[in-house]
Amino acid sequence: MKAKRWKNQYIELITTLPDYILAVHGEEPSAEGLEFLQIKKEQFQEIFVELGSGSGCHLVEQARRSPQALFVGFELRFKRTFLSGKKAKAQHLNNFIVIHGKAQLIGRFFSPQTISGVYINFPDPWSKRRWLKHRLLTPTFLAEIHGLLKPGGFVSYKTDHRDYFQQILESAQASNLWQVKKLTYDLKESLFQAGNVSSEFEKLFISKHIPICLLELVKPTSPHRV
Repeated sequence: MKAKRWKNQYIELITTLPDYILAVHGEEPSAEGLEFLQIKKEQFQEIFVELGSGSGCHLVEQARRSPQALFVGFELRFKRTFLSGKKAKAQHLNNFIVIHGKAQLIGRFFSPQTISGVYINFPDPWSKRRWLKHRLLTPTFLAEIHGLLKPGGFVSYKTDHRDYFQQILESAQASNLWQVKKLTYDLKESLFQAGNVSSEFEKLFISKHIPICLLELVKPTSPHRV
């Protein structure tokens, strides 16, 4: 007798929350998906995006605290995407969308100078040398995000991986694109802990007494002079 093939139930479940989840098939968003997002964007003055939004712990709380702004997550895993939408629905949030798709697709969904802030919490460090090419945060991708941000917009980056953090910090400091607004190698012991919104990974690492690095980069409101 043939063994029953396992099927990921969350592939279908993410389609049950169309008001909260936008599914992307392949590399290109559908015209219907873009129209759905555009209608949402027109209802809010500010847009904040989280790349790799996980199960929604951080993004849902941000949306709850700031109902006047739209919060959009990108998450590739089906279960985490569904759980995010489920949490948002339970709190009756109308300012929350999670896109089931790769973070690198952000430029397909947003026009230049339209985003107020981007959160990147605990991206996979791909710590082995042969895996470094898979890292999300690169100077090229940061430059793309810079173009999507409004003047004065920010990138907030948290990680437990100090080497990865140091690489991004040095890259940003070497560029004329950014101003460093927040910088700490131990968020819990810093002044920035006040008002901090934690993600699932952050809570896990804190419980293990692992220091969290925080970097907030701001797009200047006027170009730097060389």
